[in-house]
Amino acid sequence: MHGKRGNNYRQRLMTEMGYTNKHTKTKDERPKCMISGLRGGGDKVVCGHIVPCGCELVKLKQLGITKADLNVPKNCLFWCIGFEQAYESLQLSFVKSHPLQDKLYLKFWNDEVKTTPIWPGSARCIGEFDGVELKLDGHVIMKRGLSYQAYQAYLHCSEHDRVVEETCLYGSPGAYEFKSAEALMEQQYRKDVEEETGEDEDEDEDGIGEDEDDIGEDESGDA
Repeated sequence: MHGKRGNNYRQRLMTEMGYTNKHTKTKDERPKCMISGLRGGGDKVVCGHIVPCGCELVKLKQLGITKADLNVPKNCLFWCIGFEQAYESLQLSFVKSHPLQDKLYLKFWNDEVKTTPIWPGSARCIGEFDGVELKLDGHVIMKRGLSYQAYQAYLHCSEHDRVVEETCLYGSPGAYEFKSAEALMEQQYRKDVEEETGEDEDEDEDGIGEDEDDIGEDESGDA
């Protein structure tokens, strides 16, 4: 989601990622898309939400988070506008190539969106980056949000008769028991929820939880 934002998510994530203050001019301050690696101002590379601010309360409960948790950097990624639009419409997700790995890779559920420009006016398309690794550069994210979105996207594409794998999503013959793609997606989502909710409880006990800011929309202006 992008538009005018009440709280400056973009600047908070820029600070966390180590971008310089706009007055220093010591390096390129434009955010870098965590998928393509391309830099751009707010009209090209936006700060988007993993779990959208408009997420229903029942879904937030399933994820073990509250509205306040949507307003923190770990629920945000820098990505080109084209990727954000396809992600929000459940046309692409970020999944593991193997259950035992931590790296996440871009997966398209609908090939038709691959011709979407990475941002308005660009000759490059989001499909160029099919299968690339999500480049977090040390940024800690809400993994359960990505795995939940992937599970929902898989179900959405299945319901609309799109071509999806009916056997092992990750693909590693002989390395583990084969399961249906749906079972693997659900298993990863539930695993991430269990792990991260446990971490959240530990942080609350230590008194180091995130600040509870108001929910706002993403800002579209340049960094």
